[in-house]
Amino acid sequence: MKNKKIRLLVIGILLSSFFTVHAQTNKLPEIEFTSPSNGSTFNVGNAITLNISVSDPDGTVNLVTLFQGNAGGTVIKTFDNPPYTYTVSQTTPGNYTYSAQAFDNMGGVSAVSTTIKIVETPPSPPPSNSDTGLVPCVNDCDFYDIFKLINKVVNFIFVYLVVPVAAIMFAYAGFELITSGGETSKREKAKKIFTNVAIGLIVAAAAFLIIQTILSIVGYNTDWDWFGF
Repeated sequence: MKNKKIRLLVIGILLSSFFTVHAQTNKLPEIEFTSPSNGSTFNVGNAITLNISVSDPDGTVNLVTLFQGNAGGTVIKTFDNPPYTYTVSQTTPGNYTYSAQAFDNMGGVSAVSTTIKIVETPPSPPPSNSDTGLVPCVNDCDFYDIFKLINKVVNFIFVYLVVPVAAIMFAYAGFELITSGGETSKREKAKKIFTNVAIGLIVAAAAFLIIQTILSIVGYNTDWDWFGF
């Protein structure tokens, strides 16, 4: 009777040791977010793919659970088999944490978390073909737009430089003529100014008309819009 009790005690000790050693040697599953990396930033509305890598060094992975927030929070999805991938999209700026928990075939549990930042989508830059600039291009600038640029420059020089300067010089010559008081030198000076300005104005007008004609010949429709800038 005593020997039987001893044998049962030995068997119990051996079984207890077996299960204790077996439990102590179970390696927990290895789990990580391969993407996105912790601290990544995305724009509102972006599709964000959560990729989870899970392995078990001494067994198999039975279940993977994806949470929004910390492990044990709101369950987004459970996976029985790989791939452990899920796509999310957030419509409100802020910081968002996602957690994943892996269970192996021997009851081992591991968890991991990652936090991402959602920001407002920056405004789009103005298109390169916007209606701004000296020559606004409808699409990409072409050879026709070069003619348009030439036309604008010539119109600007003639209307805003040549004509005003000529008007000022005519006014000055008139002032000299009126105030000459019969003095021959002043009268001659005024006449010379009148003559030179008139010649210069005629030459500028002729150049303007020649350029407009050339532009029309090569295909640019100026419509003789002298004041259209």
